[in-house]
This record gives sequence, C-alpha cells and structure tokens, in this order.
Amino acid sequence: MTEQLQELEALMDAAAARLPHVIKKRLFGCQALYRERAVFALVWKTGRIGVKLPIPAQYHELMSKVGSEPWVAHAVMSQWVLVPKTFHSDPNLLFDWLKIAHGLADDEAATAVRTKSTKIVRSATKGSTRASTPRRRS
Repeated sequence: MTEQLQELEALMDAAAARLPHVIKKRLFGCQALYRERAVFALVWKTGRIGVKLPIPAQYHELMSKVGSEPWVAHAVMSQWVLVPKTFHSDPNLLFDWLKIAHGLADDEAATAVRTKSTKIVRSATKGSTRASTPRRRS
C-alpha cells in the first residue's frame, strides 16, 4: 500500500472517530467504513476518499463542489462521490460529509434489516399457508 493511501486512511479514520458504530472493513481491496452492515465511506485506490450519498439532494450538493467526481470502478458507482482533494486538508469539511454519509447509512441499514425481515416473514407465511392448505385432487 502506498504512503498516500495510508495517510488518507488515517485522515478518514480520524474524521470518523467522532461517529458512533463505525466498523472498518476491506471493500474492493480498500479500507471502507461501515455503519452496521451499510458502507458509507472508503479510500479509493486512486488516492481519493469517497462517500455514499443515496439521497439525490445530498449527492448533487456534494457533486456541485469544485473537485468532486463520481466514483468509477469499472463503471460509475451509483450514489458515490469522491470528495474534492481540498477536503483532505480540511478535517471539518471531511467530517461534515462523513457525518452525512454515516447518517444515511444508518437509514439504509435499518431499511435493509426491515426489508430482509419482511421477506423472511412473507416467506414463512407463504410456506405455512401452502402447507396448511389442502390440495384438491382431480
């Protein structure tokens, strides 16, 4: 790993240290930050920090900043913005956007858990309904 990526990881870690329930894991060979099971930030191999912003208003607000770019990894990664390099030298700006992405990840994780639970309940209901419904013979 290059020294630049290590510095960015340390910078991202320091900015995220004030956020609750942050877990570090690897994603696509890069350090990523998660809240519960939802990823919200990463250090990309090109030497940039990216944040996931699934709400269009926040995505477009950050994309409007000079130096922001979409994250491209073989294709444009939906909802991801590589923050301007100027944010790398401004811990407050970096923290502000990490905090927004972190908050949105909490909503995403909660939605994923609710959706998964609903699917499980629906499957169980369908299975028990089928099992309890007698079949007609012709």
